[in-house]
This record gives sequence, structure tokens and C-alpha cells, in this order.
Amino acid sequence: MTDRELLREQWREAAQRLSVAFIAPFFLKLPNGRSQEFAALLPEFAALLPEFGAVQGMLVDTEFNREVFAFARAARYGISIMGAEKRLPFNIDGYISCLVDWGWANKDQPPPTWYKNDA
Repeated sequence: MTDRELLREQWREAAQRLSVAFIAPFFLKLPNGRSQEFAALLPEFAALLPEFGAVQGMLVDTEFNREVFAFARAARYGISIMGAEKRLPFNIDGYISCLVDWGWANKDQPPPTWYKNDA
């Protein structure tokens, strides 16, 4: 399993455990006409967490792609680069901290009961 695939599966499990939205694969139409899949291998991303980070949500991945990131930011997505947890089972507290750091972005619903942001 690649690092991206592992990251995607860990976020899938975290999202399920925390009852938050998670989308993978995710396709983003780039201005040059290509579809960019937010899923597994370069230049693809791991996933989208649509309720966090930015108006359109937070894209997570293991590697940087300048062209795609520039377009995603202009399209009002947040982007985070991170590695997959190497020790399993992973610690959910790190994922909670990450989500709180990104911020709740869903204006139509209140955040989950576990979400605490004192900012």
C-alpha cells in the first residue's frame, strides 16, 4: 500500500469514527481541462474533508503539486500535506487536533460534539 493509500484509509477511518464527511476519490476539473483525482497516486490527492478548513473543504495529501495546489486554493479549497501514521492503530486524538486546527467550515450545520475550538 502506498503512503497516499494508507493516508486515505486512515482519514476514512477517522472520519467514520468522528462522524464527519469524507470524500475519496475526489475529482477536480483543472483549467487546462484535465480532471485531477484526489485519491491515491501522484498527481492525485488522498481525500477531501468538505466540512473543514476552507469554503470548499480541506484536501489532504502526502506530496506537493504546485499547479494543482494553486488551482485548488483559487477554487477555495484548503490543502494540507501530511504523512500517514506508521504505527497502527493510529491515535484519533491527532486527527481531532488536526481538524480543530483547520477549523469547522460548514456554515449550514453545527460542529460535532467532540469539536472544541476556543479561538
